[in-house]
Amino acid sequence: MSENATAAQEAPRGYRPAPLDRTHEHNALAEVAVAFAAGHMTHRVKVPRGMLACRRTARGARCALLNPAGQRVAVGGMRGGELTDFSRTIAEALACAPADAPDSSRPDIAPWSVGHVMKMRRNGRCPQPRMDGSIRMGVPGAYATVQHAAVSAAADGGSFVRLALEGPWDTRRAARVADAMLRDLAPEARHLTYTTEPRGWHRGGIFVSKRGGGQYDGASTAFCSCGWSYLAGDRADARWTAKWHRDHPNACRVE
Repeated sequence: MSENATAAQEAPRGYRPAPLDRTHEHNALAEVAVAFAAGHMTHRVKVPRGMLACRRTARGARCALLNPAGQRVAVGGMRGGELTDFSRTIAEALACAPADAPDSSRPDIAPWSVGHVMKMRRNGRCPQPRMDGSIRMGVPGAYATVQHAAVSAAADGGSFVRLALEGPWDTRRAARVADAMLRDLAPEARHLTYTTEPRGWHRGGIFVSKRGGGQYDGASTAFCSCGWSYLAGDRADARWTAKWHRDHPNACRVE
C-alpha cells in the first residue's frame, strides 16, 4: 500500500461538533464537594452560564440551576459516585437553559420527540411511549427516562440524576440534557454506532435508468452516540467508517 493510501486511511473522517467546555462546572462541583466535606449543608457557586445552588442530603445532593438573569430553570438531585461525575449534565443544562424563564411558562416537551432527537441510543429506533406518556432510552450501563417536564437517568451501579425543568424548555434542549446524563453515567456507551439502510431502487428524481425508469440510491449514513456522523456512498463504507471512528474516537473533522 502506498504512503498516500495509508495517510488517507489514517486521516480523520466524518463530522462531530466540538464538545462543550465543562471546566467551570467541573470546578464548581468540586468546590461544592469540598464545602460538604467541611460540614456545610448548603453551598452556592457562580459560573459563567449561571449559578449552581446545592444542598447536602443523606445520599447525595439536591441542586437548583439558575440562568444568568437569576431565574431558576431546573431543580433536581444527584446521588451515587462523586459530584464531579455529573459535570456534563450540569454544563449542558446551564448551556441549554432558556435565557428568559417566567414563572408562568411550562416546558414544551414531547417525550417521544425528545427520544427521537437524542444521540445516545443503541440504534436509530425510538421506543414507544409508556402508559404515562414517558419514554425510556437504554444504553449499555444506564438508561434515561424522559417525562413531560423532567429528565432522569440511572446507572446499573446505582448512580442517579434527575432534573425537573422549569421555564420554556423545548425538545432539542431537553434531548441534549438527557444525552449528557447518559454520557455521565455510562462512559462505556459514549461511542455506540449504527448505519442507516439505503433507499435502494425508487422512482422519481432527475436520473432515469433503463431498469423500469427508476434510480438506485445506495447512500448510507453512519451515526455515533457522541454526535459524530458520516455520509457514505454505500453501507459497507458507512460500516467501515463507523468501526474506524470507534477505534479513533477523538479524531474528527469539524466542518
